[in-house]
Amino acid sequence: MKILNRSVVIVKPRQPYVDWANSLDDSSFTLEELRTDNTAFLVPEIEIDSDNERVLKQYCPVMFQHELSAWCPDKETWPKNRNLSMFKEWFGVSFHSMALDLLPISIELEDFKGEPHE
Repeated sequence: MKILNRSVVIVKPRQPYVDWANSLDDSSFTLEELRTDNTAFLVPEIEIDSDNERVLKQYCPVMFQHELSAWCPDKETWPKNRNLSMFKEWFGVSFHSMALDLLPISIELEDFKGEPHE
C-alpha cells in the first residue's frame, strides 16, 4: 500500500444541479439517484482544514465544468456567471486528507478527453 501525495475532494450534487439537469430533457432524476456515484477529484495535499476553502476556490472552476459537461457537453446550456458561491449551492463537497493506493501496480495516467478547458 502506498500513500498518494494528494488529498481527495468528493463532489455531490444538490437540488439546483438536479433541477438544471432535469430541465434539459424529459429526465426526472431525483437527488438521491444522482448522489449514488459521485466524482472524486485528487487535489494537492491538504494538511489542515483551514486550507479546504483555498483549495476549493482554486479548483472550483474545473470541478464545476466537469460536473456540467458530464451531464451535457453543450456549454450553451450551462448556467452563466458560475462562481464559488453557485458551486456551493449546486454541490456539496467533502474533503479527505489522505488517499491510499491498495494496488501493487503503478498508477497509469491519461488525459480525460471530454474535459472542457477555458
